[in-house]
Amino acid sequence: MPTDKLTAAAAARHSEAVDRAASIGVIRGDLWAEAAFTHAESLWGGAESLSDSPRAPAVLERAAHDAPYRSDVWLMVAGLAQRFASTGFDPTEALRMSYYTGSSEMRLVPFRLMIAIKRDEFDDA
Repeated sequence: MPTDKLTAAAAARHSEAVDRAASIGVIRGDLWAEAAFTHAESLWGGAESLSDSPRAPAVLERAAHDAPYRSDVWLMVAGLAQRFASTGFDPTEALRMSYYTGSSEMRLVPFRLMIAIKRDEFDDA
């Protein structure tokens, strides 16, 4: 998962090829997760609206459906839903899923905290 604007921009350059590979792989959740990560530029501030990256929500939804065990996908869903309310995802639920599916993934802890701190409604004891 791209963790800053620079790596997100680098991943975005390969989005067409990765999207095509995921389409060919059909049910391979790992490929859909990689395709979702190429749209991370929307998450890190590269896009002002989802119209700049219209495939991002659909690819993310497919990745979450086909790879529900990937906590990094759920974390990206939470970040994108928090940034753009029009995604239709609940950021709090996606953040919980990120924790439930990979509570011991230390590399994701800073990003979980970053998203949780920005949530006004995050009141889970």
